[in-house]
Amino acid sequence: VHAAISGDIDLLKLAVLHDPLVGAVSTPEEVWQMVDEMVVAQARWLPQYADAVPAAKERLSKSRVKTREWAGAARRDVRSIEELRAEKTALKQPV
Repeated sequence: VHAAISGDIDLLKLAVLHDPLVGAVSTPEEVWQMVDEMVVAQARWLPQYADAVPAAKERLSKSRVKTREWAGAARRDVRSIEELRAEKTALKQPV
């Protein structure tokens, strides 16, 4: 909350890093880049970080953190309507 109220991007980066899931799957460098990307992309909605946007853009132009392709940690396979209907029908049948 303090990071959001004060507009301190360093506090914001630390707050994001302290999220248990983020800290478990991301390195500090990835978190810093992610926060910079968010602040730049959402600058219109984050006026308290307006002073930090130019520096974030500069850091992003020199970024060395490689991004990874993710489908989600708990993503399930996509099933067709027919598969879902068949599963529903099978569940309704008596055992």
